Amino acid sequence: MKPYGKGEIIFHKSDSLPAKLYAVASGVIKVSKIATTGKETILPNLGIGEIFAAPALLGNGISPATITAESDCEILTVERDALLTAIQQKPDIALGMLAFFNNRIQQLHETVHGLVSERAIIRLARLIQYFATTSGTETKAEGERLKES
Repeated sequence: MKPYGKGEIIFHKSDSLPAKLYAVASGVIKVSKIATTGKETILPNLGIGEIFAAPALLGNGISPATITAESDCEILTVERDALLTAIQQKPDIALGMLAFFNNRIQQLHETVHGLVSERAIIRLARLIQYFATTSGTETKAEGERLKES
């Protein structure tokens, strides 16, 4: 378990990562990528229990994005060999991980489909709906608004 302060970079895009499973134990992290044009793409924040940096465990070991602590947080890491031993003893761990990654693939599919086939106003409405569902809303004098994270 390693603590990070708000705003601290956990790792940069293209960093070489040790063969580990990375998960958010507390707090929230931001996942972002910078295009060659300089435009930053921010992916949905990840919170407690979410796995990230899959290429470290399952791929080429290169960070696909920059990971920043959005709040004070703790990151749990599990060495690849220790995880494989645990999976051999409890195969349900692997099924849980497959379900998690399947969910991520489904979210990605919906995002790509929306970008290709929907008008910008519809994409914006879906994004607002997503944040209202995941972060909640609050009532202010001006009306209903998304909660700040």
